[in-house]
Amino acid sequence: MQEIVFGGKVMSRKKHNAPIVIVLLLILAVLIFVLFPRKYMLTDGGTVIYGSFPVAVIYSVEDRHALCSENGTTYYETGTVVKIFGIEVYNDAHIDYDHPLGTAEQVNEAIESFSAAMGENG
Repeated sequence: MQEIVFGGKVMSRKKHNAPIVIVLLLILAVLIFVLFPRKYMLTDGGTVIYGSFPVAVIYSVEDRHALCSENGTTYYETGTVVKIFGIEVYNDAHIDYDHPLGTAEQVNEAIESFSAAMGENG
């Protein structure tokens, strides 16, 4: 506490900690905003990415379920990929060769017929 003599009277003045509290609250708000995961859904067959804001820079967990095509046959790529600061620390993603979905034309026809059926019912 600081004492000030003013007009023969001794007055005490407290130091204000408001700026420190405001800065700490702002830091806490930014950490909560950045570290809590966001859900990003991709349109590649069902891949979902859980990651930090902005767009999974700090960390990301990818649940892959993507269509991929090799030699004219379409397969699903499935698995999990974990990245921290863009460095891949875990990857068990693989292409499911045991269950081919057919040729690209067959898959496109199936998607179109499903979309048409959903349009009629929805």
